[in-house]
This record gives sequence, C-alpha cells and structure tokens, in this order.
Amino acid sequence: MPWTKIVDLFKERLNNLLELQEKSEFLLSDDLIYEKELLNWKQNTSEVTRNYLQSCYDKLSTSDFSDKQVLEQGIINWIKENNWSNGDVLWPLRVALSGQKNSPGPFEIINVLGKEKGLERIKRAIELLK
Repeated sequence: MPWTKIVDLFKERLNNLLELQEKSEFLLSDDLIYEKELLNWKQNTSEVTRNYLQSCYDKLSTSDFSDKQVLEQGIINWIKENNWSNGDVLWPLRVALSGQKNSPGPFEIINVLGKEKGLERIKRAIELLK
C-alpha cells in the first residue's frame, strides 16, 4: 500500500504527523473489529443492509478501479438508477471498509486499499450481517 496515498487521504485531517499512525491503522489492519450494528444506516435492518452491501459488492467486483472519480461517479449513478439513497449504500460501504463511524469517504478508502482488499472487507461485512 503506497504511503503517499495514505498521507494524501489524511493530510487535511492531521494536526501533526504523529496522528497519521493512529488515523491510518484501519488501512493496515487485516482484521477490522466493529459491532455489526454500526453497518446499519439509520433504521435499516441487518437484512436490508446486507442486501445493499451485496449489491454494492457485485457492482464493485465488475468495476474499474483505475480512476477514483470515474468509479465514484459510476457508483453514485448506479445508486440513483436503483432509486436508493446514498446513505443506504455508502454508509455501510464506508463502515465495511474502515470499521469506523467516522472515517474518510468510501471511495477515498477503497482507492488506498485497492480492489482486492476492499472487496474482501465488504465480503466480511456481509458475512457479519448474517
């Protein structure tokens, strides 16, 4: 994982360089630990959230990750085409990728993680919701 991408991801959120390690730990972890309820957006049930995450996993698994802006716009358009809310899809996606309530956005995170590791984290979140 390129450190320049990690630094770019957090440079707006850092007061000093010492914070970089703490804020970026989730990117380097192989096993995120979080409560499955954190994945649910507002009043969504685990089943509803699991369905959104599975759809997102399927869409991302066939998506091109070479350009973050193109990937993001493609997913946003796909959400609109399905008449879903951004929160219903992007909240659980961000939590699945970061394991955190407060983190950078999902597209920024997946840009750093890469396709393989990003999809692996989404799959783990789907399993957690079963």
